[in-house]
Amino acid sequence: MSFSLRKSAIASMLVGCAFLSPALADTRFTAEEEKPTGFYVSGAIGGGSMTNIDIATSLGGGEIEFETGLTGDIGIGYDFGNVRTELSYNKVQSPVDNIQNINSEIGAHISSVFLSASYDWRAEKKWQPYITAGIGSSEISAKADQNVGTIVISATDDNVSTLLFKFGVTYAASEKVDVYGETWGQAYDDFQIGNVVFSDCVSSGASLGVRVRM
Repeated sequence: MSFSLRKSAIASMLVGCAFLSPALADTRFTAEEEKPTGFYVSGAIGGGSMTNIDIATSLGGGEIEFETGLTGDIGIGYDFGNVRTELSYNKVQSPVDNIQNINSEIGAHISSVFLSASYDWRAEKKWQPYITAGIGSSEISAKADQNVGTIVISATDDNVSTLLFKFGVTYAASEKVDVYGETWGQAYDDFQIGNVVFSDCVSSGASLGVRVRM
């Protein structure tokens, strides 16, 4: 299996995290307001895209380029204080823009289920940077057929193992509600759509969300 992240994707996530992170105020919970623990539900919306894919020279070379699309995420988790665990469902829509510079109207959808763990720094404070890692499974599907030269894209899907990475900042808005912004990346095992094998494939983006304690 290949889970290699492209350097450009990692750089974009780090830059995005720095952009989203506000000045970390030194506001603390009081002794009577220690960070609550327990179960929570979460939801987020944002934008993201697949990284461009190199086409094998045997198929003529060039790239498959993707557009940015809508992303969404829902989950249920447990907050232990500094550590959170979560089961989540994620959807990424990243349409194909062109194949070997030939315009395309193929919709590309990625549906994933992840089990992840997060570590919150400054968990006793209002502003809490965090990092997340997870593993899961993704269904990657093309929504239309298109032939470009020797390349055949068919309206099929493939299921692959996936790694998840996130960097973000949480604001503890109240005892029950957290608001957060994050950048994320997903690294997929090799998969095949039509006669094209996608290797070292990554998607990345940014989201805004809310966690509500139960």
